Amino acid sequence: MGPTTPPPGLWATVKFAYDSLVRTVIRPLRSTYTLEDLGPQTCLLAHNLVVTRQDLTLRNDKGLAIECSWWKRKAPADEPFVKAPCIVVLHGNSSCRLGCMEILFHGLAAGFTVFALDFGGSGMSEGKYVSLGYHEKRDIDVVVAHLRASDQVSNIILWGRSMGAVASLLCAQEDHNISAIVLDSPFSSLKQLALDLVDEGKLSVPKFAVALVMRILRRDIKRRAKFDMFKLNPLATMDKCLAPAFFAIGEQDELVAPKHVDMLHAAHKGPKQLFKFVGGHNSARPASFYHDAINFCRVMCGLLPVEDVASSPLELLEPPLSVEEVSAMSVKELKKMLNDGGISNTLLTNVVEKAELVDLVLKLHARRVRPRMRRHSDADDDGDAAAFPGHERRYSTGSDGGVNVDGIELRPRRE
Repeated sequence: MGPTTPPPGLWATVKFAYDSLVRTVIRPLRSTYTLEDLGPQTCLLAHNLVVTRQDLTLRNDKGLAIECSWWKRKAPADEPFVKAPCIVVLHGNSSCRLGCMEILFHGLAAGFTVFALDFGGSGMSEGKYVSLGYHEKRDIDVVVAHLRASDQVSNIILWGRSMGAVASLLCAQEDHNISAIVLDSPFSSLKQLALDLVDEGKLSVPKFAVALVMRILRRDIKRRAKFDMFKLNPLATMDKCLAPAFFAIGEQDELVAPKHVDMLHAAHKGPKQLFKFVGGHNSARPASFYHDAINFCRVMCGLLPVEDVASSPLELLEPPLSVEEVSAMSVKELKKMLNDGGISNTLLTNVVEKAELVDLVLKLHARRVRPRMRRHSDADDDGDAAAFPGHERRYSTGSDGGVNVDGIELRPRRE
């Protein structure tokens, strides 16, 4: 007769797989960063775009502090205020608002403001657990209410990735005034996602233990994170989603199988578009993804599409430059350097002295911000740290190609 109970090694494997599932669902590694990593509070991007960032704290319905940032174009003082559409960027599991940088550049260049937040339990926000979209939906509600109360926004677009995409979908199923949603690799059902991870061998749960593990997992998550994972099923309520939706999925996604997005796309009855690309869950998204998604959002906001935006901001000023070299230049040469760097003459109308132009050129040159990379964590962007160990995700700090122009007043001269 063989042993009546599995050997200790097998139970140790089951426990490890169970712990991995728990960490995947409610307690992934928290992304760490500093506000400095978001870049300067005022910066200059390509297309003569001077951008300011406002950092703010909102409180969700649990009273937890939700840390946020809002990037907007800085207009000249005499330019009449016009409401602009806003893209709310919603990060994935194990990520944070720092993951918004690619969307930030493309969105700002296309006329949007961009709002990003750390969900409760993520990044700098308070909270211990995440819920893969269930509670995060309520964080979005708080942000949307703030944007509408600001009276600065014409349309609201939700742009989510993985967990953020699911939260966006849940929000749009209730809030029918959302203008559009971009859903990058959402899952159709959390229960199905967990079963997929087991079935595909990413978590070593023996077949005989699957039902037991799922039952215990459901009970444990209810107790600790206060939600029922079996009820996190956005596919079941797709008929409530009226917002135009842009779906995207990597054809080699190793975490969220493409079938999840295919089912969500098929069930959505409103305006929609499906974008598939070569790559996995955490692969860099191709430039065509941002271009197509941005134009989808513009059209759904009643705006014309834009031409393709460069993948990176313009280089500003050629190093090295000395004070003597700059001072010896003519006014015309100084203005040309600033124009070539992306500053239009409209923004320079208040600069009347050559010394001011010299100072501006030197200040921009001295404060040039080059792309930097920072270690994010040992976890993938929104993957399972235990299931995919040893991978490091590195992020742009958010100051890629920008130039800090804090303290430089860009306003038309008053006669």
